[in-house]
Amino acid sequence: MVAAPSKLRRPVGDRVKTDAKDALHLAGLLKLGEIVQVTIPSVSQETSRDLVRAREDARSDLMSARHRLAKLLLRQHPPQPNVEGGERPFEVQVGRTSMMVLCISKTPG
Repeated sequence: MVAAPSKLRRPVGDRVKTDAKDALHLAGLLKLGEIVQVTIPSVSQETSRDLVRAREDARSDLMSARHRLAKLLLRQHPPQPNVEGGERPFEVQVGRTSMMVLCISKTPG
């Protein structure tokens, strides 16, 4: 049986840890049926978890990079209202890639 240490109740004020005390404590919890059994993930499950975590990290990095780029472009090329005062896209050259950036500007009035 594998038990999760975070799910085991510890007596209040029990600061001295010895193997004998731990053994008595675990035996008492086992007798009362208060030990929560956990399963150990298989290699394939752990690989899947790692892949999901890596995908989430990559997605977060992508969104952060997009936000940084948008803020940089807005600092370098502030939006200017067109005649109607609505949306005005402008083109910015970034490296060899041309990006269309849509800026929404509000005109007073």
